[in-house]
Amino acid sequence: MNACFSCLLVFLSVSVYSQSIIYVTPTGAGNQSGSSWTNALPGNSQLRSKLLSASAGTQLWLSGGQYSLGSSRTETFAIPSGVQVYGGFIGNETALSDRLLSSPSSTTLTGETGDPTSITDNNYHVITFTNASSDTRLDGVVITGGNSNAGTSPHDSGGGIYNNGSGTGNKSRPILKNCLITANTAVNGGGLYNDAHDGGESSSTCINCIFQENSASFSGGGVYNYGYRGLCSPILTGCVFRRNRAVLGGGFLSNATFNAGINNPVLTNCVFEENTASSGAGLVFASGFYAFLNPTLTNCLIDHNQASGSGGGMQVSATIGCSANPTLTNCVLADNSAGTAGSGIYSACYSDSYITIRLTNSLVWTNDVAHDTGSNRIAPTYAITYSNVQGGFSGTGNTNVDPLFVDPASYNYRVRPNSPAINTGDPASTTSTVSATDLANEPRIVNGRIDRGAYEYIPMADLRMTLAVGTRATAVKQPIEYKLTITNDGPDPATNVTWNNRLPPSLSFVGGKDVSNSFTLVYGTVASLEPGKSTTFSYQLQPEQPGRYSNASQITNSDQRDPDSQPDSGTGDGQDDAAQTDVRTTDDNGTVYASPNPNQVPLPSVVSNQPAPDPTKADLSLSISLSNRTPLVGDVVAVICQVSNAGGLAATGVSLSLTLPAGLSFVSGSGFTQTGQAIVGTVGTVNAGTQALLTAYVRINLRNAALLFAEILTSNQPDPDSQPGSGTTDGQDDMATADLRVP
Repeated sequence: MNACFSCLLVFLSVSVYSQSIIYVTPTGAGNQSGSSWTNALPGNSQLRSKLLSASAGTQLWLSGGQYSLGSSRTETFAIPSGVQVYGGFIGNETALSDRLLSSPSSTTLTGETGDPTSITDNNYHVITFTNASSDTRLDGVVITGGNSNAGTSPHDSGGGIYNNGSGTGNKSRPILKNCLITANTAVNGGGLYNDAHDGGESSSTCINCIFQENSASFSGGGVYNYGYRGLCSPILTGCVFRRNRAVLGGGFLSNATFNAGINNPVLTNCVFEENTASSGAGLVFASGFYAFLNPTLTNCLIDHNQASGSGGGMQVSATIGCSANPTLTNCVLADNSAGTAGSGIYSACYSDSYITIRLTNSLVWTNDVAHDTGSNRIAPTYAITYSNVQGGFSGTGNTNVDPLFVDPASYNYRVRPNSPAINTGDPASTTSTVSATDLANEPRIVNGRIDRGAYEYIPMADLRMTLAVGTRATAVKQPIEYKLTITNDGPDPATNVTWNNRLPPSLSFVGGKDVSNSFTLVYGTVASLEPGKSTTFSYQLQPEQPGRYSNASQITNSDQRDPDSQPDSGTGDGQDDAAQTDVRTTDDNGTVYASPNPNQVPLPSVVSNQPAPDPTKADLSLSISLSNRTPLVGDVVAVICQVSNAGGLAATGVSLSLTLPAGLSFVSGSGFTQTGQAIVGTVGTVNAGTQALLTAYVRINLRNAALLFAEILTSNQPDPDSQPGSGTTDGQDDMATADLRVP
């Protein structure tokens, strides 16, 4: 019995341990105990201390808003081992799955303190992990404003995040997910510093994180991995490094040094763009003093990074009995620049060390591969196969031919339908040896053999349908000739195309060529349809009763993706893979017969009409439109925002806010300023009866369906039927949405 009682106690303790949740808002609520949202802990005054006392298994749920540290620069949000911090809550969720996380998150953890116009008094580290287990998690927050500018360790490293696994036997392996790490500074590791010196291990895991506009006065603007006599092997998946800067390693730096220091980072589906440095603008892998470095990069895009010296895309070095052996598989290095040498890859290997650079299924274009030829230097070993390198490179399957990127100027490094990169990768590559998906999370091998580059070419066939009739008025029982035409606008052949026509009641099938009929369903198949070609099916239907007949058909299948429609999604969504035509009988009695539409994908609800504008006031409304609603990954889309004043008075001090969903990033736009995924446009004055236009340009980074939200943010005049800055869910006419789909 005692044994059973002990087991019960263990069970109860585990249950309590696994369900411990502390609810946090910036200012708190109720009794401020953190036991519920209605009694939320006040984060700005108590979050730091609550973290210090939290035990493993505790979850802290943070609602939207900004959370600051104290005025002492050494204060930090120290997350203990096994504690999990989640941000981005509205403040009414009862389960983690209820959280609808925006990108960037609405929750910000900041090191800004004291004088807001200066960073010199900011906290050294916004976040600190020490010997954190892999159960430790930080998910869905913005980390900004850290400034590690002290002259001594650790306050010279990791302005955004300092991950401390230093010391013999210590390990720190936290997980960071869905975080934006931005505008942090340090001497080393502006965004994140993984510290594994003196025999420790610091191997964080970063998933879907963005490192943007961080800086280091010396090394590793975005991330610095320090393996001094220790193990530093972070794992990064789906991360973006953009506009970070440093002297050495603008975006990402791994340094293995001294007596068997080991640094083996694994980077999958990562992007390095517009980072700057004196050397190694995109990435640096440096090994020194009997240490070992073996980074692995898969499906990575390294482009538009700029080094004033060497190594625009990537720099590799090894000195004094060391090795540095980066392996790149299905990567793209393009349009990087270097002031001296190695715009794509540059290496420097001392004669007592060795470097092996492995490239497979990769594209190196408008970039070169070079190495240091100075005194006491040796050339690295190049193991380059099935890759396309500008200027040519010896090795099995290598080529030197334009890969035909879709639009490099717009950062779109997909390839065109006639690209030599398609189906020319290593024939031995499989989804298990490379990856199951590409950089855009599309299937990696589509046509039996892997492509070269970060993106697998996905065949597309843009199909459209028309339905025509020989006459629109006929007698009852008189057959009507229907002609259903399917056209392929390319760029690829369409195969296994099927269609159907669900007949309206009282419209009967009479006969036809190459079509089939089953009760009230007419259907057909197209085995293959080349780009630019059409095929037409003819069949006869006859009305059995007087009235009007609305007959609709749709494409129900194609082996290829269609960029602007979805097969078998219904006939009422306005897509061009469906068609409808109407006929009536000569003795039309007003009865309407329509095709059934049982599989219609739900359409957005229609917002009711707004009240009539008041001519004695400034009555503003907003609309937005897109230059392309079906762009590809890498395309730049214009978002046109129109502010109209239907009132009788001029509106002054007008501004608007445009919120970009995950997968879209701001490129440029006159009058716009950016904060994370929100961009604010200054409109100024809108006179009565006029409109004002602002255009923002955004880049598509992920394949997804996306919804953009905009609202009028400020106006000096009251509006009779809306309130500026009231949000985008109230249906007022000062907000607008636009949707797009990235095939």
